[in-house]
Amino acid sequence: MYRVLVADDETNILEGLSDLLEQSDLDIQVVAKAQNGQETLNLFKKYSPDLVLIDINMPLLNGLECIEKFHKIQQNVKIIIISSYDNFKYAQAAIELKVDAYILKPVDENQLIETVKKSLKSLDQHLYESSILKEYHPNENSSKNIVEYINSHYCDKDLNSDKIEKEFGLSRTSIFKIMKTITDKSLNEYITMIRIRQAISFLKKSETLSLKEIAEACGYSDPFYFSRVFKKQTGYSPSEYRRLVSEENTHD
Repeated sequence: MYRVLVADDETNILEGLSDLLEQSDLDIQVVAKAQNGQETLNLFKKYSPDLVLIDINMPLLNGLECIEKFHKIQQNVKIIIISSYDNFKYAQAAIELKVDAYILKPVDENQLIETVKKSLKSLDQHLYESSILKEYHPNENSSKNIVEYINSHYCDKDLNSDKIEKEFGLSRTSIFKIMKTITDKSLNEYITMIRIRQAISFLKKSETLSLKEIAEACGYSDPFYFSRVFKKQTGYSPSEYRRLVSEENTHD
């Protein structure tokens, strides 16, 4: 799970961006929020985030000054600027600082989510190509055990990379390599696939289980979030899928 730091001096925007990211189905966690440049820098040093969403106009240190310091601390951090300034000077400075994206306020939610997805994809690629990753040779039994662990613990709503790291004593990089090598999917993609496959099985075999019960049995504490993920993966909501299965059985 990738760590995200959000920084904006306007409380409503700060909370709005954080909520939007937390409620998305992306493999991320907002680990810190800041409302001035110095606080942002301190939190950056503390949490070493993978991705930072930051405003330019902040007290104590502005966003551009923060970004310059970020890169001296951590080379591969992804930066998305959220700004009210539609100004060539700022855009040019952002390019020079190797910022990943420059989004203007008011923020278009769909645009932001797509931009974050691109940044995460870039982080995935970096992990795959890093020298640490190339030097790592996963043990066959460890690889098998991780996949088996996911297959038998998919119903655990707290199943994520942090838990698996602690369970097997492996780094996130090593787990990423194992999952890509064995399943050709990221950890989050594989967990979602297993959960949705099990949900489909429940929908096909039982007409008595409620959608809430199926969601919980597949590791989703929120049935509405479960429905969103199910539709994204299958093209149908759980209720639509159940109805289709029922119609097919009737015709048979």
